Amino acid sequence: MTRTGNSTCARNALLIISTMAAVPISMATGDTQLEEVIVTAQKRSENLQSTPVAVTALSADALAEQNVLTTYDLMQVTPGLEVSTQAGSNAGGSAVFFLRGMGQERSGNGSEPAVGIYVDNIYYPSLNGTIFNILDLQQVEVLRGPQGTYFGRNTIGGAITYTTMKPTDQFQASVSAAVGSFGRNDLTGLLNLPLTDIVEVRLTAGRLQTSGYVRQQDGGAPAGGTETELGRIQVRIKPADSLTIDVGAGDSRQYLDGFSYSTPAPFGVGPLFPAWWNANPLHADDLYDSRYVSQCSYCQAGSGAHREFSETHTPTGTVAVDWNIAGDLTVKSFTGWTRVENSYFNDLDETPLPIFENYQSSTDTATSEEIQVNDRNFDNRLVWVGGLYYYHEYSVVSPTSYVIEAFPPPKPGIPLQLVGLPTTVPTSGATRTTDSYAAYLNGTYQLFDKFSLLGGFRYSRDDKSATEVGFDSIAKDFSSNTWMGGVQYQLTPDIMTYGKVSTGYRAGGFNPPSAGVPPVQFIPFNPEKDTSYEIGARMDFFDRRLRLNPTAFYTNWTDIQVQSALPLLGQGIVIVLQNAGKARTSGFELEWEAQLMRNLKLFGNVATLSTRYESLGTASGITLNSEFAMSPTLTYAAGAMYTYDLPDAKLRSSLNWSWRASQWSNPADADKVTLPSYGILNARIEYAADKHWSVALTGSNLLDKLYSVGGVNYGACCGTALYDLGRPREWGLTGRYSY
Repeated sequence: MTRTGNSTCARNALLIISTMAAVPISMATGDTQLEEVIVTAQKRSENLQSTPVAVTALSADALAEQNVLTTYDLMQVTPGLEVSTQAGSNAGGSAVFFLRGMGQERSGNGSEPAVGIYVDNIYYPSLNGTIFNILDLQQVEVLRGPQGTYFGRNTIGGAITYTTMKPTDQFQASVSAAVGSFGRNDLTGLLNLPLTDIVEVRLTAGRLQTSGYVRQQDGGAPAGGTETELGRIQVRIKPADSLTIDVGAGDSRQYLDGFSYSTPAPFGVGPLFPAWWNANPLHADDLYDSRYVSQCSYCQAGSGAHREFSETHTPTGTVAVDWNIAGDLTVKSFTGWTRVENSYFNDLDETPLPIFENYQSSTDTATSEEIQVNDRNFDNRLVWVGGLYYYHEYSVVSPTSYVIEAFPPPKPGIPLQLVGLPTTVPTSGATRTTDSYAAYLNGTYQLFDKFSLLGGFRYSRDDKSATEVGFDSIAKDFSSNTWMGGVQYQLTPDIMTYGKVSTGYRAGGFNPPSAGVPPVQFIPFNPEKDTSYEIGARMDFFDRRLRLNPTAFYTNWTDIQVQSALPLLGQGIVIVLQNAGKARTSGFELEWEAQLMRNLKLFGNVATLSTRYESLGTASGITLNSEFAMSPTLTYAAGAMYTYDLPDAKLRSSLNWSWRASQWSNPADADKVTLPSYGILNARIEYAADKHWSVALTGSNLLDKLYSVGGVNYGACCGTALYDLGRPREWGLTGRYSY
């Protein structure tokens, strides 16, 4: 895998954008305009073009048209968003999210996500199980920048919100089936029942399955197969026109059969476990060496008798109450319960040899309650939302079993106390508890006819504690005051501009202990903070046929929580969070759409990102020249959709291209790998007839580009460098019948 330049692609992207701005819109025929997009980024329904927030909103139709099937695909249609795999842990069974260079690299290390995930206003408590399948969703919104004055759970980098379809007063039933390459076999369905004038019920269920696509060189089944089963029931009760109660319950199970990575050359033997294996005379015929290099683009050596896997089970329960008391005064309550049960096994030496293997299971249980008040005052000049929030999370991590081959007699440079460790080295179990309390207020005041003031404030308190058998318990409280202030100016009826300053906060915590020689107790790390400056515009031109939404930002970031790989006697390296001193990030984002003709729409986005450390603080493993993880300097996307009108039917076709520059997988120099730049081409064509049935043919990664979405270098510990592979070229055929 080589790092290649794509300056031509970048020039093409800029050419497309500049061409769009210069298109003579008078060429458009008919009276079709771009659709109005409604968002809830400020906790009220409003037009995207009048919302002073950097937000990407995708309806169910837009998700289908742009071939967004899972959470991973969101980064192909959202500027500034990167979706990757966890570093050095559960490589394939979960996702990590980065916005504008901010994210969380792995779960279980005591940190919190910089990008919060919400499902129907309920915060999702873990990175495990976050590869959501796009099923019966109303809309997905991706908000960039600090969101503390809008959301119950504080997030410093942004938020991704999923809104599911709710029960309606019309009977509806549909079933969908899909087949495709790599054994794709999906069956989903929904049933909407208006039981009475007061009670409506919606049932959603599905089973989605694919086989693996990474060949095992030891003869095992290909790695990367998936199986997802899910079900959801939602009940809407409307005892009065002013009162709506939504009660929901769901359950999902995700299983990943083998992790989809490769280990390309060069192949190096680390100084610890592989070196000890090779030093044993009994292993003269099965040395850890270059014979375990991946022999093809989608190959891996295999994991031997123990199959790598990840399994996540997630039951949920929610209650949402929406009470319009009088006029615009509305009180809402969101009550949620979520449990994420995860177990995984991975082979850290990436070969069939039993050198270093790892099994772990964990459970995260979260309950939350949010009371939210919305109102308008002073002749509708003041629009505001305020809330109180409580969140409780209890996490249990089972004892980890590291399976290690007994070490040979010591050689020069190998400490004596490492000789003769048992085959299985279990670590102690751990529990973590978080209680979070918050109050927030956010509002917009129309000072003059076209000029408004923006403001918000939030108080947060996080009480954290942790216990691990055989180690000290620890407890600490963190609190913060964050705010937002700015102005909004409606330059014309179709052009809105804004500028604002907002502060963000991510609570501190403590790294889990490590059973090394000697053992390491809890290692605390401090909260991180940022101040973000943002200006933007929301512009419609030519009778709403051309839409340009640019945003520019600049961020001062302090006490950055950086995941570092530190040498630890007896374990090779230990992954800990430390605080770097200061950093600066800046960038530009643009989303655009154009309705060139009645049946032809073009769309796309572009994002630039610049990151730089200014001081290192107490962090090790990085330098002032180190790059941020998952922070490409340039990404862009462009696409087109054309609709053919047929008698009693429509034929819709779409083509979209996305490209991202090279980036580091992790921030620490020792364990990062460089992910080369790549571009992905997707296409879709759908035949829809009589509003009852449709057939769609999809193609993903049509150019069959080999690319990586994550990776880690195990060279200092137990293996070599691995690259988490994106999916190769695929096709799918989906049929749907609705009644």
